[in-house]
Amino acid sequence: MVKNKSDNGKLQYVVFGIYLLFLVWLVLFKFSTSFDSIIQNRGMNLIPFSSSEDSSARVVLKEFIYNVLVFVPLGTYLSVVFKKWSFLKKTFAAFCISLAFEVIQFVFALGISDITDLINNTAGAVAGIGIYRILSLLFKEKTAKLLNIIGITAEACFCVLFLLLILANI
Repeated sequence: MVKNKSDNGKLQYVVFGIYLLFLVWLVLFKFSTSFDSIIQNRGMNLIPFSSSEDSSARVVLKEFIYNVLVFVPLGTYLSVVFKKWSFLKKTFAAFCISLAFEVIQFVFALGISDITDLINNTAGAVAGIGIYRILSLLFKEKTAKLLNIIGITAEACFCVLFLLLILANI
């Protein structure tokens, strides 16, 4: 079966959509498998890179790394789906998506809204935009296909882990 470019285009939207669903589950619901286990917590930190007194530098560094890594695919998929957008437009879109998560967390008491998260999430997306740029220089028109394969593989693994998590909590 020969796939045409429109099939690949549809696939990238599906992979991007599934990634966004996982991102919502991670950021807003902290991988909870039931609504009863979601901790109701509302807070706001407007001081960048400040941490609570009870957290160690190791915890802060780990959170920084996680926030950046989780948003790298956002930058790559913004670049795949919106190829014609400028770097600044993609960065602004990533910033707005991260800001939306922080606002939703605050409004629905789903966690602490943190300016540091907003900065780190946007930095992760910017790294993703850069990674896409490097990959597109190396792989040319095959970049989207490569990222779709990586995305599908990662999402399949994530789905298996999700099912295992649900089964472990039954």
